[in-house]
Amino acid sequence: MKCTTISTTLIYDEFDYGNITGSAIISVSSKNYVQYVSVSNVDVVNYATNETANELCVWENCTNTLSAPFETSFPNGSLTLAAYFPSMDGIEFSSAILDEASFIGFDGSLFSLDKLCSTQIINQSNLIDKETHCCMEFTPVPAAPANSRCTTFSTRSTILNVDDNYSIFATSSMNFSLNGNAFNSAGTFTPPTVSTGYNYSIDYWINDEWVCDSYPGATDIVCGTYNFPNGDSKAVIFTDFSIWSGNKGIGYLNVIARIIIRDGQTLMEEGIPFTPKNNCMYQNFPNEADANQVIHDQFCCTAFESTFDGSKQEKEMPQVSSHRPSVPAGLIKHSKMEYKRRITKRQTKS
Repeated sequence: MKCTTISTTLIYDEFDYGNITGSAIISVSSKNYVQYVSVSNVDVVNYATNETANELCVWENCTNTLSAPFETSFPNGSLTLAAYFPSMDGIEFSSAILDEASFIGFDGSLFSLDKLCSTQIINQSNLIDKETHCCMEFTPVPAAPANSRCTTFSTRSTILNVDDNYSIFATSSMNFSLNGNAFNSAGTFTPPTVSTGYNYSIDYWINDEWVCDSYPGATDIVCGTYNFPNGDSKAVIFTDFSIWSGNKGIGYLNVIARIIIRDGQTLMEEGIPFTPKNNCMYQNFPNEADANQVIHDQFCCTAFESTFDGSKQEKEMPQVSSHRPSVPAGLIKHSKMEYKRRITKRQTKS
């Protein structure tokens, strides 16, 4: 089963901002190969200012009618709901990963009848931040035929110049190793060879966890370890391609692959395992940073267990280094993966 409707609740209490609660019901569906999100039962209140939110935004699509369901198209990726109060200050009161018209838990685990809810909590001095998602509706998924588990993956993401006979602008290559629950990675980035006046870098995210980064203009990509939770789970893999002008960068996020762990197997989508004869998934999409470019992604399984055994431990990739990604000192980066509760007055388009 996969979860297609969740309830989301937030308890947020910060010393200098307010005591805020937020709740909504979020459903996801697919119609004619387009994914849609529907948000209903929205109730967001700031008890410190005695304000109730009167505007809801799903990325750049907004509504002032909170008494009725609000539906908008939304691709696979990171979904954030923002609510604004009459004062126009607001709060991002819910964040979720969408993929294949379904939701997953905060830790990447799949919702099930045995795991209906998932909670993410911050409890520190002058701040309580607790968000809970509970699955309210499931739909069946096709059963996958038994196959050997994939232990090693590789990916190549290439930015191509449409207006120059699809010449290569930049390329990133990564290797991944699945060792038990530990998912390790390392790779390289080949930035543009022509002078553009900018520097470039690429980061990798798994679900909402930043796992790999590169310094602007550098070729090495260094990574930490992502840990799959026990049981059935899903890892949605993003690239975050950044363009730097001086010390300021803007990141452009794309979903390039997924790995589903279900019943001990590695699937590329529900019901379809990685196999020696069907070992790659491909994606092509426009480059949001440049209308004259497209991005081609290839994500492949390159090694399998010799015998299917869900408890077997795989060999660890030797080039892995322990690293916690961060923006280097003195640099400022903005990306769609930014997620912060407090937001100031929304800038409306003129």
